[in-house]
Amino acid sequence: MQPIVGRIFVRLVSCRDSKSGADEPLNRAADLKYELQLFSAAVCSGVASALNTEAGDAMMEIKGTSATVTGAARGIGRGVAGAARRRDPMIKTTELNHSAFRISNVDKSREFYEKVLGLKPLPRPNFSFGGMWYGVGNAAIHLIVSKKMDGPDPTGPHIAIEVDDLDQTKASLKEMGVPFLDGDGMTMTTQLSDAERKLLGRQIWVLDPDGNTIELRKSSK
Repeated sequence: MQPIVGRIFVRLVSCRDSKSGADEPLNRAADLKYELQLFSAAVCSGVASALNTEAGDAMMEIKGTSATVTGAARGIGRGVAGAARRRDPMIKTTELNHSAFRISNVDKSREFYEKVLGLKPLPRPNFSFGGMWYGVGNAAIHLIVSKKMDGPDPTGPHIAIEVDDLDQTKASLKEMGVPFLDGDGMTMTTQLSDAERKLLGRQIWVLDPDGNTIELRKSSK
């Protein structure tokens, strides 16, 4: 635009200083009008170009920001998904099997659970210790005559949770460094008949942080 402005300035000076014929001012005026039209077009073109450049820069900045945000969102999504995978429980539980209580007298307990609560007895293996099993919906209550013992206590108060795969559960506990009492090979199970062992299923026992015994088990099919 600068050359055009310079030419317009020269034209204005020439019109002021010229002393030529009568047609000269008209010619000068026509030329000046033409130069002004060029100047106007150049100004408009320059403004448009600047706007387009700024708009383009703005669009590039927006696109860049969008790409950055999109990339960050994807990264967060991958991180959340990874964290979710890491939080997936290694032990797959399925349902509550039973709750167990320590009792002191089987006859007194039967009086209460059968006549007061109206529960029906379930078949129970012939353990070396006394007790009763009762059905409650899909779960059960196990009553056990026993004395308190240290560590995970299969014959003490506990809850029993079914797991999808007991062997995998054992492997997972070992990997996490969680000690457990393994029911496979225990005396109280080896003395049972095949039918009783099938009724009992397979179990292990762990302690929660407060010392409560949790039985993890896989029922026989």
